[in-house]
Amino acid sequence: ASQLLRLENILSQIPVKGEIVNKSNALIQPKQKMSIRKAIFSNKEQIPIEKAKGRILASPNITCPPAVSIIVCGEEFNEDVISLCKDYGIDSCFVVKE
Repeated sequence: ASQLLRLENILSQIPVKGEIVNKSNALIQPKQKMSIRKAIFSNKEQIPIEKAKGRILASPNITCPPAVSIIVCGEEFNEDVISLCKDYGIDSCFVVKE
């Protein structure tokens, strides 16, 4: 019983985050701009996610396997993808170097 009280005390100290808003992201479909292989083997650079609009993903950025990718190598970032990346705590990405 004392271990349960200890656990309850520890868990009650975890800060409460804001409400999770359920957004439907099923319609996000980035455009494929080059093959996955070409994107992965291209020269790449890491940039902040905010500056990724119009750029092509060069390296996967998955938050926790087995997660579903928001965007796949060779696809172009758009506003919806960037917004969803931010929602999942992704703050930078590797893109094909221009």
